[in-house]
Amino acid sequence: MPDVERHLDVAARQFSDPEVWPWHWPSGPRRPKGGPRTREQAAEILAAWIERHERNGFGLWWWRERQTGELVGWAGLNPDQVEGDPVVEVGWSLDPAHRGNGHAIEGSRKAPLRVA
Repeated sequence: MPDVERHLDVAARQFSDPEVWPWHWPSGPRRPKGGPRTREQAAEILAAWIERHERNGFGLWWWRERQTGELVGWAGLNPDQVEGDPVVEVGWSLDPAHRGNGHAIEGSRKAPLRVA
């Protein structure tokens, strides 16, 4: 089983970054729980990702820069709902320092799109 602690530092930084979190948790009348996430919330999110991946056989994964091995964000497939209908979305989130380098495009192309 994957270990939450392995990526927790990066996840906590990513999920609390003011350039990142508004894309994932925008505030507003339909989403009153917007805002940056705490380290504890980041750990809960990672644990939920692991559980969802084990249940569905697909999910989101952390993405590393090929040359340096540095974690740059995450990419993959995420089960969701649109207007009450189940869907699978291709998602990604990059550290602002790594944007513009083609990581999101590469990550979405590598997502295992054959989902049963």
